[in-house]
Amino acid sequence: MSEERKKVLKMLDEGKIDVEEANELLSSLEETEQGRGEPENESKTVDKASFLKILVIEDGKEEVNITLPTGLVKFLENLVPEKARAKLTEKGIDLGNVIDKIEKGSFDGKLVDIEDGNSRIEIKLGK
Repeated sequence: MSEERKKVLKMLDEGKIDVEEANELLSSLEETEQGRGEPENESKTVDKASFLKILVIEDGKEEVNITLPTGLVKFLENLVPEKARAKLTEKGIDLGNVIDKIEKGSFDGKLVDIEDGNSRIEIKLGK
């Protein structure tokens, strides 16, 4: 079982997502995994990032460290803690807009890098 699948099941177990959301996540994961193995999709995946990483550090302590396949980015708003969303909004960053651009393939590399005193939020795409 892949690490991503384990994370989805853990989120379900912890009540962070419901059964329907878990099913959608697992289906998306399956599509992503199948797409990686098919040679005809190779050219499509070369230009697109394969994962999204969110890192939140508060007072020098890592508070959030999320890595998920870009195929699951539509669930990002449910996974980002309220404190991190508030910090993004405070800095004029619309998380919904970032998600839309990721889904459309408009971004590559570091999307958000906010440093505010002892706090830092970083959102980036990788291959």
